[in-house]
Amino acid sequence: MSVVKLIEESPNNWVFRHNLPEGVEDSFDDAVELYEVGNLVEAEETLRKLLLVCPHYIDALHHLSLIFSEDGLELESYLCSREAVRIGLEAIPSNFSWHTGHMNWWELGNRPFMRAYHALGLSLLKNQGPSSAIEIFARLVSVNHNDNLGCRYLLMQCYLDLNEWQSALNLSAQYSSDTGPDIVFSRIIALLQLDQKDDAIDALTGAIKKYPNIAKELGKNKHSEPKSLHPGFITSGGEDQAYDYWQRNRIHWASSTMAYKLLKGLLAK
Repeated sequence: MSVVKLIEESPNNWVFRHNLPEGVEDSFDDAVELYEVGNLVEAEETLRKLLLVCPHYIDALHHLSLIFSEDGLELESYLCSREAVRIGLEAIPSNFSWHTGHMNWWELGNRPFMRAYHALGLSLLKNQGPSSAIEIFARLVSVNHNDNLGCRYLLMQCYLDLNEWQSALNLSAQYSSDTGPDIVFSRIIALLQLDQKDDAIDALTGAIKKYPNIAKELGKNKHSEPKSLHPGFITSGGEDQAYDYWQRNRIHWASSTMAYKLLKGLLAK
């Protein structure tokens, strides 16, 4: 049986160490190759056999979760993610703090747990809502400020959905150099909800210049999904990105009369 431990290798820098039986990693690599070429049946079979030998293999559980998800088995996918996360959380010692500790993404030992925790957050967000997922995304952002998984965008979505305007504004300040629409445009909603109109106008002016297609989409009365140039991918600055942002954030813009009024006024100039 493998043993998973989270070790403080330097002050506040933590790394997961996985003591895996001989040959297990080779079997896992075979399963990943099968998964990547679309042979889900053999990939699943390989992972199941591997987990009989090594039930604490977080990455194997995570990839089995991915396979179940692609097969439409959402409950099985969720249960695998939950088990992978349980193993990781149980490996965390009592002196670790989610507020001051750091997990570097570039430490390969950290990636299996971080990926599994992220996947569990996505599942909870989809099926149970933001109040169930927000802690996961907040934790992952806190321990990995570089946020290689993009949890800050999901966290921002949770803050807006839960009307946590100051937290949303704080997050946008933490990632002030981030020019992604989920930070740039969502910050405006938070500013207006906190009665910071002048700052909101400045932020909206910059957002319109950066993402004119998103601004136009938000200002439309009727919306239709554009044809994607590359199905499965979002084009930065494209109409598909604009529609995607509107679809996920329409309730916040529609419920803010001031946001819509300012947007229409600036677009008319």
